[in-house]
Amino acid sequence: MNGFFEDRRVVVTGGAGFLGSYVTEGLRKRGCKNILVPKIEDYDLVNINDIVRMYDDMKPDIVIHLAA
Repeated sequence: MNGFFEDRRVVVTGGAGFLGSYVTEGLRKRGCKNILVPKIEDYDLVNINDIVRMYDDMKPDIVIHLAA
């Protein structure tokens, strides 16, 4: 399982929060090198246009949604 995340771009919404920090650390331990945490100032995740822009900007393979 360690190699699964190695070449993937993983977006973790809420990645700077309490739970998100544990998830991002776990991803790092599993070899993930491309962990992206969108900033609330840059993307309003209740606005569909910002969500589409986030996908366009970050081009994730995996999204883990933890934002409140």
